Amino acid sequence: YKPRITIDSGHGGTDCGARGCNGIQEKDICLAIGTQVGNLLQQQGCSVMLTRNNDYTIGLDERTSYANNEQADLFVSIHANYAPNQKALGIETFCLKPSLLKQDYSQLSDEQNKWVNNTINQRAERSDFIAQSVQQHVCNAVSKFHDTAIDRKVKYSVSQVLLGTQMPSLLVEVGFVSHPKEARLLNDSEYQKSIACGICDGILSAISSQSFF
Repeated sequence: YKPRITIDSGHGGTDCGARGCNGIQEKDICLAIGTQVGNLLQQQGCSVMLTRNNDYTIGLDERTSYANNEQADLFVSIHANYAPNQKALGIETFCLKPSLLKQDYSQLSDEQNKWVNNTINQRAERSDFIAQSVQQHVCNAVSKFHDTAIDRKVKYSVSQVLLGTQMPSLLVEVGFVSHPKEARLLNDSEYQKSIACGICDGILSAISSQSFF
């Protein structure tokens, strides 16, 4: 079975994302890394779908709807970070945690609610498992470029691209464009390739070591 993986390069077109040191733009970093991740996964036998393969605007709903309509097994969104404090640096990966969600009102039966909750919990568990693997592999892949700690760990958040998907999903923040050194690295093709290899290896390691499909 060919794993069907959607790679989402964040922002694009009129949405530049974060603007960092020396005019670096998040959208360009995301596209460069996302394209390489897609190519690497294809070379490993995966079926890859890109939410964008060029510099154009695409809505958040369009990204998740695309993955859902294509019945993807996994959704990976790639972004770059920004902070007012220029000392902030490193890599972090986000996924959804059921405890962040609150059920208010439902017309579903108890049995239906149980099924929904089980589905959400299973999706979140798989998302977390892959997120941990991707975080570890990316940090290992780029550690040679750094002399300080870069592992900001896996974190949990509710965002539109994580909430809107019907499959396990994660969002990787590959570094801070607001950090002078990290911004230079993020704009470097060798560093971008190292990140892409880390993301690819993290995905493949996770889905091969667990009964994922």
